[in-house]
Amino acid sequence: DNTIQSDGGSGAVIFTAKNPRYFTLNEQGVAAITWHDGIRTRVTVIYEGENGIEKGEMYRLDENGSVVAV
Repeated sequence: DNTIQSDGGSGAVIFTAKNPRYFTLNEQGVAAITWHDGIRTRVTVIYEGENGIEKGEMYRLDENGSVVAV
């Protein structure tokens, strides 16, 4: 399974050099997830509590590096 769950408590940080299938964040969590746009590696940074990101919900990145609820 290629799922990353932030279970390190409040404010946990996830950084991955490979785009996971799914990920979740805890309260005040942050994730920096890499993805490839066909030319270069990019990084999308996601913060719990911003742009509709809710703790404990499952998300993934689409082919454009945008966060999508699962």
